[in-house]
Amino acid sequence: MNLNQFFTIKVGITNNGVRSTSEWEERDAMSLTMVNYRLDNNVMLHVQSCNTSNLAWKKLERLFQFLDIVTTMYLKDKFHTLNMRKNGSLTKHIHLFCTNLHQLVTVRTWAPDDEVIICLMKSIPSNYKIFLSSL
Repeated sequence: MNLNQFFTIKVGITNNGVRSTSEWEERDAMSLTMVNYRLDNNVMLHVQSCNTSNLAWKKLERLFQFLDIVTTMYLKDKFHTLNMRKNGSLTKHIHLFCTNLHQLVTVRTWAPDDEVIICLMKSIPSNYKIFLSSL
C-alpha cells in the first residue's frame, strides 16, 4: 500500500453517509502498520497481538502511563534520598539538588517550598551547621 493512499481523503461515502466497512478496515490496517513500523522492538512486543489501531494505541497508552508513574516515583526517591558527602563541595551538591528538583518539575511533580527546604537541610552533613542556620 502506498502512503499517499493513507493520507488522501477518499470520497467513498455510502447512501446513509457512512464510509464503507471495508474502507474503514483498510485504513485501520494501514494505521496499525504505521504504528508498528515506528515502534522499537521492545515496545512492539506489547502491541503485536492487537488487531486494530485503536487497541494498539490503548495498550501503548497504558504502558507509557505506567512507565510515567515509575519514572515519577524514581525521581521522587532520588530527590528525597540525596545526601552530600562529608567533605564534598556544597556548590556541587546544591547544583545536583536543583537538578533533581528540576527533573521532578519536568514530570509535573511539584514539592511545596517547605518540603524542598527540609530536603535540602537533611541532605547536608552536620559539619555545615552554620550554613543550615542561615537558611
